[in-house]
Amino acid sequence: MKLAYPVLCDICRSFAVLLHSGVAAADSAFLLAKEEQPSVAAILNTMGEALDTGMPLSEALEQSGAFPDHLCAMVRIGEETGRLEESLNALADYYEERCRSLRQIRSAVAYPAMVLVLMLLVVGVLLVKVLPVFDRVYASLGSGLTGPAAGLLYAGQLLEAGLPVIFGMLLLLAAAVAVIRFCPSLRETLTAAWQNRYGDRGLARKFNNARFARALAMGLASGLPLDHCMNLAENLLRDAPAAAARCSRCAKAMEEGIPFGNAMEEAELLPAAQCRLLQIGSRSGNADRIMDQIADAMMEEARNALQQRIAAIEPAMVLVSSVMVGLILLSVMLP
Repeated sequence: MKLAYPVLCDICRSFAVLLHSGVAAADSAFLLAKEEQPSVAAILNTMGEALDTGMPLSEALEQSGAFPDHLCAMVRIGEETGRLEESLNALADYYEERCRSLRQIRSAVAYPAMVLVLMLLVVGVLLVKVLPVFDRVYASLGSGLTGPAAGLLYAGQLLEAGLPVIFGMLLLLAAAVAVIRFCPSLRETLTAAWQNRYGDRGLARKFNNARFARALAMGLASGLPLDHCMNLAENLLRDAPAAAARCSRCAKAMEEGIPFGNAMEEAELLPAAQCRLLQIGSRSGNADRIMDQIADAMMEEARNALQQRIAAIEPAMVLVSSVMVGLILLSVMLP
């Protein structure tokens, strides 16, 4: 069982705080186990027993099988460079950023979807329930609906006749969602297929570039050389194969002697201005701090782009629904 991002963030942050306070790694694991859910507590207790035997933290994390490979690699690097606390804090920052971004993306998708469903319900009720009332009123006056109103009435009759089929399709959709929700292997397969096709386009590319910048900042804060940071970034972006491929191209270009700023710019991983800023920071010995600022700026830019997209979608959906309702009513009342 792989732990979720919020749990990983809490564990990394807590380990960093306890290690900074002088608490041994084994004691830290046992202390954290008392605060976690039973499934997570069992993993931490097993880690604590392994750490009590003198096993390094990175090996204990890897042996548990509950932590991502890149987390174990980062902890191992922190142990080798004597910057374990910095590595854990950098990992906690990364997972915290991922949690925040995923929450924002989910809310961005959920709200327009809810508005769309409500809009379709309103239009459906008008077609199935309201238009027949007007048709009966016109019939009592010796007339009937004509023109667009008659066409809408016929559409409503077709919709009403097809309600059993629609409900059946909705049940199948709900069942499919439940299967995907409770079948991790299927969910991972579908997610991978989506990522292969659309995982590095538009807004997704902005978020991937921000994650790349955060990975570089995390690696530099842990004392890694830039080429190792590139490998770390590629591993962190493996869920978006196109983005990982851009990291790989950038790393190969750097191996061929191309300056890292130019290589990142050609791979479209960082904007030109940010590349120049990173080069200046590298020459001045402040590459980790500069990279952290770049990562913050790029993540903020990606979030703003997402908010702008949401701000454009919501009024458009409200406008479309209002126009549709207005046209339905006008087509009935104007005659």
